[in-house]
Amino acid sequence: MSVPNAPIIAYRNLLREGTLKGGGTPAHTVDWRLDRSWQPGATSASLDCTLPTAQPAKSLAIAGHNLAGGTVTLRAWNGSAFIDVATIQPSDASCVMATFPAVHASRWQIAIQSSQPIALAVLFVGPVLALESGLRQGFVPPLFSQQAEILDTTSQEGVPLGRSIRRQPGKTTINVTDLDDAWMRSHWLPFRDHALRYPFFLQWNPEGHPDEAALCWADGVPAANAYTRPGFMDGTLACRCLTEVPV
Repeated sequence: MSVPNAPIIAYRNLLREGTLKGGGTPAHTVDWRLDRSWQPGATSASLDCTLPTAQPAKSLAIAGHNLAGGTVTLRAWNGSAFIDVATIQPSDASCVMATFPAVHASRWQIAIQSSQPIALAVLFVGPVLALESGLRQGFVPPLFSQQAEILDTTSQEGVPLGRSIRRQPGKTTINVTDLDDAWMRSHWLPFRDHALRYPFFLQWNPEGHPDEAALCWADGVPAANAYTRPGFMDGTLACRCLTEVPV
C-alpha cells in the first residue's frame, strides 16, 4: 500500500540494459563509477538507447556533472517520432532527480545542452521504488549528513595560517518499518541486492524537498531484516551519500 510523499529510490537503470549510441564513450554514464565521465567533446550532444523490448520508466536523474544552467531532456519513441517526457535544468552541480508518470518505450533519447563542453558521470533512466513507509525519526537527510576532513596549518609560533577542508561523503540510514512480507520479498530484496554492488539515487522527500536528491551506496554489508510482527518486517540500509559529486 502506497503512502503519501513516500521516499523514492531509483536503482534499475534501463540504459544499462540496452545499446547506447553517442559521441565519446557513453558507457561511462551507466557504469555507476564516479572516477570517470562521458565527455562527448561538445556543448550539445545526445545519447540514444535501444532496448530489446519496451520497458517502463518513471525517473530521469544525473550526478557528477558540469551542466549548471543547461538542460537535460528525456525523449521516448512512440513508434513514429521521439516525444519529450521530462526535462531537468540543473542550477548547480548537485544531483538532480525528476519523476513523471510511467512511460513505456523501447527507444530512449537524452538530449543535453550546456554552456561548456559536457561532462556527465551518472545518467539514470528507469523505474522507481516508492517505499511503503516513511523514514523513521532520526533519519538524517543527505544534505545535512555531509562530512569533511579538516587540516589546520599553524606557524612555528602557533599562529593560525589557514585551514584546508576536504569534503567527505555523508552518512545516513534508510530505515523503514512494518513493511508487508510480500513487498519486502518482491521489492526490497532486489534493491538490497543491487545496493551490495552499485550506487543508487534517493529522493527522501519528493514533495517537500524534491531538490535534495542524493547518490548513495551501501556502507558495508546491509543489516539483516527481522520480523516486527507476523507478516511484517523492518528494512534498514546504512548508506554513504553525496548530494554533489565532483566531476
